[in-house]
Amino acid sequence: MRRGKTAIVTGDHQEVAKSYETVIFAKEELDLADLESVYQFSKKIIREHSTLDLLVNNREIKNIHQRELSVDGFEKTFATNYLGHFALTAYLFPLLKNSPGAEILCHCDLSHLDATIDFADLQGERNYIPEKAYGQSMLALLLFSGELERRIKSSGLKLKSYADDKINSNWARPETPGIAYKLWQISEDLTGADFVFEDSKTEKTFYDDFILPSRNY
Repeated sequence: MRRGKTAIVTGDHQEVAKSYETVIFAKEELDLADLESVYQFSKKIIREHSTLDLLVNNREIKNIHQRELSVDGFEKTFATNYLGHFALTAYLFPLLKNSPGAEILCHCDLSHLDATIDFADLQGERNYIPEKAYGQSMLALLLFSGELERRIKSSGLKLKSYADDKINSNWARPETPGIAYKLWQISEDLTGADFVFEDSKTEKTFYDDFILPSRNY
């Protein structure tokens, strides 16, 4: 038992947090497809806790046969599986920073291996295919986890961001860092949530000279 340690789990798979003294199962009170719900849930957690040792981003929906929109107007699979987790992690980041050794785990199944990030049709308005939407959301979460880890290391924070996809082959592609950076910027714009790192220079990297691709990934 990890005495005095707190974990939040957004989905059904709870065994990953079983060794933590306090485990908050967020599924009943948190609607990841509703950014206001994410914000209010985060405010409640921040009021009640000063630290957070583990955040497990593992809520997912799949196989929505007809395109649906979230309350914020985003394609619902992308909103639930990715944007909601992005915003939640950003809002709770101050608590994670207060907990040396804290971990952020993003669950990404192997659907990401055949997926692309379609920047020209991110919300599936032109061509909605359920399997494509799900795979894209898993790849987005994987890229977010890798980009977050890069920024954490650059800032010197004692945190760890990782994905449990088992086969992280996408991150090895030479174009991947630029794609992840572009997706991060878009996600901040869509959610209104941003991360505050200790060193403002974190954002100044070789990506400033990187030509961001406009094609699909």
